[in-house]
Amino acid sequence: MKWFIVLSRVPYPLDKGDKLRAYHFIKQLSQSGFELNVCCLHFNELNIEIENQLKLPNVTWHFIQLSKWKTALLPFNIFIKKPFQVCLFEQKKAKTRINKLLQEIKPEIVFSQLIRTTEYCKNYANGHKIIDYMDALGEGMRRRSEKSNFPMNILFKIESNRLRNYERTIWSNFDEHLVISSQDCRLIDSPNPTKWKIVENGIDTIFFSPKNDNSKIDFTILFTGNMSYPPNIDAVLFLAKEIMPLVWNKIPKCKLTISGVDPDRSIKNLENELIEVTGKVDDIRTAYSTATLFVAPMRIGTGMQNKILEALSMELPVITTSMAANAFEIDIQSHLNICDNANEIAECAIRMLSSKTQQRQTEARKLLSEKYNWESKISKWLKTLQ
Repeated sequence: MKWFIVLSRVPYPLDKGDKLRAYHFIKQLSQSGFELNVCCLHFNELNIEIENQLKLPNVTWHFIQLSKWKTALLPFNIFIKKPFQVCLFEQKKAKTRINKLLQEIKPEIVFSQLIRTTEYCKNYANGHKIIDYMDALGEGMRRRSEKSNFPMNILFKIESNRLRNYERTIWSNFDEHLVISSQDCRLIDSPNPTKWKIVENGIDTIFFSPKNDNSKIDFTILFTGNMSYPPNIDAVLFLAKEIMPLVWNKIPKCKLTISGVDPDRSIKNLENELIEVTGKVDDIRTAYSTATLFVAPMRIGTGMQNKILEALSMELPVITTSMAANAFEIDIQSHLNICDNANEIAECAIRMLSSKTQQRQTEARKLLSEKYNWESKISKWLKTLQ
């Protein structure tokens, strides 16, 4: 069976949620014996090392570079109805090449990841069309508008309304609709909510394995992620400016480590003797191994926080908000400490830093290994597809 997959990014390195999800989908489909043609849109020049990392059996890669000039023209899209991000990724040369590939390959299944790629796939008439919405992007943009200042709050509100409308209207162009969690199902205004297929993210528990690290420092709180992503920026600033001062009142020497690619200037400016901003690290497991507590105080954004699965797999105790926790099933939520304001989070952190028990984290890792590996999540969905 031939698959044609369209991605809005090259799925490597695995430093963003959509890239991580795309990579593991493709890997599992490849191992299942399907013939895959994967079309990756991208704006920057490709590194040959990245191409080497993507060599998988049964997979042919097609890389299409988009024009950066489209970014400068985005303000003129204020007069049309499509979301800005859909307009950014819809480019004439790319559409011509993808249409040619579709005519040559004649795939039985066309897979579109994120609504920003749907304009390339929606009119294909000779196969089964699948869209992976992943997250409730419209709701995520609405939450960002509430945390932003003028004029960005107005632009985010406009984009939110457009995304919500587009999420609903694009539905009829596809035969199958995937989403990452039941929470995101409820946040997207779909014409037929009973038709959603939930495909949660998994975790590679072999890669994310705890190890004894003699360099571990007592009382170290960790946050990881893409540090240019607005929901992560908001969470880090909330953690550093409102939560940590309360922790320091009780544990003055507690360290905060912020680890992840492309830290925003507002995050870089936080660095001092108690706050470390690492930027990109060669191996994110090092950050997990030297921490004693993981705190993800998410207040905006949607979808599933992969960082929480990673921390649990590394047997770290986790504190997060209900907004992030609700994306997981009850069995995962039972291993999370859920708090929704600075005082509650700080009190929980102080209490957990003073405790050395690892029982809950060991049980969480066992659960992840048995039920939340990528193979089981994707193969379960494939059975319904076949």
